[in-house]
Amino acid sequence: MKTKFLICAILPLLFGPNSFAEPIKSSLPEKQKYQIRTVKDWGKMFLALESIENYQERYFGIIKRHDYILFRNMTGEYQKDFEDIDALKREVRKKIGPNNPLLKKLDAIYEKDRLMEQQNPAMTTLDMITRQEKLINDIQRLLNEVYKELKNKLTPQDFELLERSQKRWTKNVDDYISQAFPENENLGSSAPIQKGACTENLTSFRAYLLILILKHVTQGS
Repeated sequence: MKTKFLICAILPLLFGPNSFAEPIKSSLPEKQKYQIRTVKDWGKMFLALESIENYQERYFGIIKRHDYILFRNMTGEYQKDFEDIDALKREVRKKIGPNNPLLKKLDAIYEKDRLMEQQNPAMTTLDMITRQEKLINDIQRLLNEVYKELKNKLTPQDFELLERSQKRWTKNVDDYISQAFPENENLGSSAPIQKGACTENLTSFRAYLLILILKHVTQGS
């Protein structure tokens, strides 16, 4: 029998037994190789995409081990997953550089969200969902800003390569979320919060990667 997990320690207290959900068993598609002509043709964009493809593989490898971003049980194997993701994010942040203005914008988004939570400790379920949606929308707006800047700086050929990478990422994310939250299953009242936490984690990591791409193509590694 499949073992059921909790999104975090407090959700059962808030939502009761319906906050349980089944872990995802299917794996993500294997990495699709780029159709490389020559390294010289690709230049900085080749190096940037190779770098983020590596980070994407490592990221999905960690979250797929026990689906920790869905269930967030901070003990045992889940704690190790959390630590590994945290270490990976620190590695990407170090590559970007602490003074990067876009990284500072992302940090400011999270700081604003933290203050909102601090000022409203007794949030209702609706409040929590609304807060999550705002956080995700703010990160998405930053992603769009980075994407627009990349489009302005890249050649049409390089931007086409970026679009292919973006489509692969989007497909992986959509597949993961659809497996986690199938439309024909009742996952309980906590499902919107679980889905929001999952989407926020995925979106924020993509923001790190696009900021890193922009750094690669404008400044090099």
